[in-house]
Amino acid sequence: METKAAAKEIFLDALEASLPKNFIPKFCSVEDGVLRVKDDTYLLRNYKNIYLFGSGKAAVSMAIEMEKILGEHLYDGLVVSSYVTQELKKVGVCEGSHPLPTHKSIESTKKLVSKMRQMQEGDLFIYLLSGGSSALLEMPLEPLTLEEMQDATELMLRNGLDIVAMNSVRKHLSAIKGGRLGAISKAEGIVLTLSDIVGDDLYSIGSAPLYADK
Repeated sequence: METKAAAKEIFLDALEASLPKNFIPKFCSVEDGVLRVKDDTYLLRNYKNIYLFGSGKAAVSMAIEMEKILGEHLYDGLVVSSYVTQELKKVGVCEGSHPLPTHKSIESTKKLVSKMRQMQEGDLFIYLLSGGSSALLEMPLEPLTLEEMQDATELMLRNGLDIVAMNSVRKHLSAIKGGRLGAISKAEGIVLTLSDIVGDDLYSIGSAPLYADK
């Protein structure tokens, strides 16, 4: 096999393996009312309501698989992604913008935050986080404006900052990054992360909306 053909085959195999339909069922399942997430288990009857949230370019495809797994146990949910689909039954979809956040990103984020605020202590949510969340999901930290945030992002892109450095800056401009999104509710949560960063740094993926800034 020629080198080019071999490289293409390796790439396509890796891409196929990274599709949510090919890995989420390996790590997540529900049987007899018990949710299994890898080595952890959750007795679903112990929770009032089960929610499904998410953000990123893979959030919709991840939500499709998790909606199948949770079935009738799922109460409500919303994901913010780069496109809208009718494939989800209980989970709503809002569209954000990428690679620069726009008013569309902010409006979608407000809807997600509003729905997450509805959760109460005793509820359980599963958050599906994937690459692209840094732009798709955004609310500028006051008194910053969206335009200032866009200028900062464009400046970093033009000067070739790596993704870890960019997301470190983004977290300090955002009202929801660096763990701030996770602080809006007392509900118990699980975060399932599809990494697009070499080394899988949880402090950097999607600018860490549910992972405290170090």
